Amino acid sequence: MELLVDNWAFVGWALTAMELVVGAMLIVGAATRLAALIGLGQALFLALVFATRNRWAFEQPHEYVPLIILSIVPSGR
Repeated sequence: MELLVDNWAFVGWALTAMELVVGAMLIVGAATRLAALIGLGQALFLALVFATRNRWAFEQPHEYVPLIILSIVPSGR
């Protein structure tokens, strides 16, 4: 975790770019399952970061459930 905190200037921009790319991919419908898995990985990683800092509150399943559904259910073609 210290590596992330020490380089937060870069990590913050990388997280923002990843969220924008994943969101655009989901909106456009390009590689929907891959984009959902990447978004789910990011969301679960951030939840793990909060859990290690004793700030865990599993009260926002709206962040995980849609991504899980999008990664499992095939898109309509």
